Amino acid sequence: MKRFLVYAFYSAEISFNVINNPDFCIFLKKACSAFKIFSWYILSNTILDSEYDSLKKDINDILEKEKYLCLTSDGWSDMNRTSVINYMIMILQPLFYKSISTYEEWHIAENISEGIKQIINEISEEKVVAIITDNAANMKAAWKILKNEYPCKVILKFIKM
Repeated sequence: MKRFLVYAFYSAEISFNVINNPDFCIFLKKACSAFKIFSWYILSNTILDSEYDSLKKDINDILEKEKYLCLTSDGWSDMNRTSVINYMIMILQPLFYKSISTYEEWHIAENISEGIKQIINEISEEKVVAIITDNAANMKAAWKILKNEYPCKVILKFIKM
């Protein structure tokens, strides 16, 4: 039961503070009198960390079974102008692998190529057969660096329309 509540909070992006709302607590008690209500701290730390570890293990188990895969990467800035780099693994179904909040200086070729190399090393160099990015100037410069490091890898540009 706890796991379903936790998933509801995370997937609906409900503030962890809602668990402290007296009316919400009454609802939970009425819906399931045996349910133990836990604090926002446990919800946002202990349980979140546990769920993250479980999901990470599931993803690693999936990747371990794959013989070949493709790594895609894209950088963007959120509404607060925080730079973010997302990494996706493409197999039969796309897998979200990692998102890294960075600072503006991250979006230079050397840092982009280092980030991609780090992901390749985490996954296994032998399994990554292609890398796909957009065709921004900083990505093109990163491709040159990566081509020197991984001359046998296919590095593709993805042109956004």
